[in-house]
Amino acid sequence: KRLNEATDINNLLHAKIDEKPVKNFRGDFKNLNVAKPSENGSKETFNELKEMQGMFKKRTPEIEKSVKDHDDEVGFAVKKYLKENNLEFKESDMSKIADIGSGIVRYFKNKFQRPRPYHLAETMKMDFNNMPLHSDSMKSPAYPSGHSLQSRLIAEYYMEKYPEHKKGLTEAAEECGTGRVYAGWHY
Repeated sequence: KRLNEATDINNLLHAKIDEKPVKNFRGDFKNLNVAKPSENGSKETFNELKEMQGMFKKRTPEIEKSVKDHDDEVGFAVKKYLKENNLEFKESDMSKIADIGSGIVRYFKNKFQRPRPYHLAETMKMDFNNMPLHSDSMKSPAYPSGHSLQSRLIAEYYMEKYPEHKKGLTEAAEECGTGRVYAGWHY
């Protein structure tokens, strides 16, 4: 029996990726409350894709540079903020935190297997001006965003050390996550 187009889109899944052990974390991360994403064929997802199309028109060379910088280093803007404000940090701490986030996010990526927005837009035959970038980070499901999680975890760690810098550190972490949406790589 032939499935209708909306059902076909809803069944579109990204391939699973290798999970990695989560070190330096106490507790059962698999029981974290991570919201299930909207269905691919839902009005919510369609509206997200349309909103992203509007964001693409506002993408600047500075945003594209930030996206590329963060693709290589999830804590790029957080580290830049720390340096600009003469705040102490350790590369090794940032790496450990990013590694914890990477392991946790891989579990949830495999749980949801959400396709990348550009894959879904292509299937829906939408004009979608995502940024091209050849990156290993793009070989995983779109949700949740590993870059967003990792940059936020790093920022949260330094917010505890420097609470008076909460606003600046939050904005630095959001630069990473928002850039992934401007690029068309995350919803």
